[in-house]
Amino acid sequence: MSATTDLVDAMSDDLSPIEEVKEEVIEVEAVEAEETKTEEVAEETDEDDGYTIDDDAPEVKEEKVVDAPKPTQLNTEQQYIYENLPTLSIMGKDGNQYNIKVPNELPADFEFANMRDQLNFNSAIASQELKANNLQNTFQNQASQKSAEEYATREDRAIVDDISTLQKSGDLSNFKKQPSDADFDSDPTAILVNSVREFMNKKNQDYLARSQAGQAYRHIGFEEAFYAYKRANPEVTRSAAQTAEDKQRKEVGRNVSSKGTKTSDVKRPQMRSGMNTRDIYAMIDSMDD
Repeated sequence: MSATTDLVDAMSDDLSPIEEVKEEVIEVEAVEAEETKTEEVAEETDEDDGYTIDDDAPEVKEEKVVDAPKPTQLNTEQQYIYENLPTLSIMGKDGNQYNIKVPNELPADFEFANMRDQLNFNSAIASQELKANNLQNTFQNQASQKSAEEYATREDRAIVDDISTLQKSGDLSNFKKQPSDADFDSDPTAILVNSVREFMNKKNQDYLARSQAGQAYRHIGFEEAFYAYKRANPEVTRSAAQTAEDKQRKEVGRNVSSKGTKTSDVKRPQMRSGMNTRDIYAMIDSMDD
């Protein structure tokens, strides 16, 4: 065997393993290609099924805001306080945010997210109570002022009605001046009305002081005060008609005493329509003088 033949044989021997390796590589590549194809098919199947990588992750609960329902069974004062209180927002352990104004609006099973939130809530409620007290004082002051204004209006209306009644009965003279006149306060009737009002107010203040000391409460109106003032000041409160009647009576008395006029000739004071028991009693009393 020649050296050339030996060399060829030797190369043949050397090439045999290489061919085997090539065949193994081809087989591996075929397997890998098949696996790749299988994975692609699997991915397509997963997409068709809607599968995502997060399907196995724990579900995250969405945060919810819970507003407390407005109370309905409140009186006017409570409604004013509630509507003017600020809203408090509290985070619960369940991840929800609760918007409330008073503590009892929280759910019965409410739990704070942490200790810090609970401490902040306690502080906020203390401040809320202080604001509620201030609102209550404001409401009561406004109500008291409104009540006083309404009472004063009713009192003034009653005074006007009493003055009208007294003027119709002739116990109080009509005003000679108009309220628009600059010197209205110099009107004799206006002066008398103001005097009676001062008398009435002083009497009612005295009655109030007595009631606070334990006595029965009493309050007088203008008409009652007028007659009480009249008894204390008879000459000041006589109306023009009464003064004229007094003058007429005195004239008749002088004529009777000086001329001896018959009883039938005596011109007696004329009775006025609308006269009440007090007027009749006053006339009888004056004729006895």
